[in-house]
Amino acid sequence: MTRWRHSFPLACLLWAGSVQAHTLDLSTARVTLRDQHIEVMVELDPFLLVQVGPTTIATESESELLSHLQQARQLLESETKLEVDGVRVGLALRGFPSAPEFRAMAATLSAAQKEHGDLIRLRLEAPQAVPNAKTLALSLPTTLGPSVVSFVQPSTRYAAPGESSVFSVLRAPVVPSAWDVRRYWFWLWFGGFAVVATLVASIFFNRRVQHEET
Repeated sequence: MTRWRHSFPLACLLWAGSVQAHTLDLSTARVTLRDQHIEVMVELDPFLLVQVGPTTIATESESELLSHLQQARQLLESETKLEVDGVRVGLALRGFPSAPEFRAMAATLSAAQKEHGDLIRLRLEAPQAVPNAKTLALSLPTTLGPSVVSFVQPSTRYAAPGESSVFSVLRAPVVPSAWDVRRYWFWLWFGGFAVVATLVASIFFNRRVQHEET
């Protein structure tokens, strides 16, 4: 019993360390709408785009590396989907790690026997203006896994000396609590039960009246 008591915490520590070593940071995207212009800043693990490990990237030929980088660029541009008011808007990728930079990152991770490193930041932008936009929708390539997307719309005011600039604050969306959800289903169930009970009582009453008349 004593041996098991000491072994169990050790196993938990080893398991936790293993999970932490293989945990990936979530991909993030920040969509900014400024003066009818849309910019998307993405933070991601580039090796999820090339879909091969660092050791392969570090040791492959120059032509193979360039092919992988081209595929990664095309994947990010084509599978990062932006819609404005339900209409697809194209995005252009502005900058990407060069072949020497990417090989150096891969070599560092391979030497450390790691499959994933720090996230890198990439910028995409919509070449065309989007006047009078009401809704924006963004999705990232599925190969990047789960992601966190935020939306920013800067507002600019001119202020004279000593004058205050006033901005309207957007209200955070109201997320229903678990109690609200349970209460909703309770009243839905209760309302359905009341309707059924009323129908059954009405049918029973009508049959009784008909029976008494006969």
